[in-house]
Amino acid sequence: DQNNDGIFFNPFSSDIKNRNMLVTGLSGGGKSVFVNKIVHKLIEDHPTVILDKGGSFKRLTKYHCGFELCSGFNPLQFDDPHYLREFILSVVDKDKFDKLTRGKLLGEIKKFLASGESLSFDSLLEFLGQNFEGIHHYFEDTRDYFTDEKTSNHSILYVDVENYPKNIISPLIIYLLEYFKQIPEREKILVFDECWSFLAPFLCL
Repeated sequence: DQNNDGIFFNPFSSDIKNRNMLVTGLSGGGKSVFVNKIVHKLIEDHPTVILDKGGSFKRLTKYHCGFELCSGFNPLQFDDPHYLREFILSVVDKDKFDKLTRGKLLGEIKKFLASGESLSFDSLLEFLGQNFEGIHHYFEDTRDYFTDEKTSNHSILYVDVENYPKNIISPLIIYLLEYFKQIPEREKILVFDECWSFLAPFLCL
């Protein structure tokens, strides 16, 4: 602090009711450096997911032997129908899916999951195509990034969004948030770097 005394901070302290943190500041002001230092002290004892933009946390990940997801992911790794609906809605034309149609989409996803069919994203799109004609066309530009392999549980999962094209970023973020949600440990870390760049298109100034 201003007196040269150390500052001790535990974001998982039971005295803190809301453990979410937002770090803001000017470009080059040291935001990522500050968060790097906090995460470095906590990462060995807490499962961590890092959503990076530009590599600010890549050295930290390598130092702690984390896993970098850079070759694709399996949207059907998680069979929560609400997650899958949001995953699909992040790609399709929003104006064609009003509240009623979104409810219908959720119902069809539930039917697919209960059908016992082979759980692949292609088979889900084929199933949905019976009631949502041509829905698979929305994913022509992104399906090369979808796999049938599940991402293993890692103590540190790192993704640099700059390794992915722009049209896959929204579904990728939804997948990573679901991955984080499924981590069983109560105390865990999610780092969302440069989040303003993802939120900016949705802001009305």
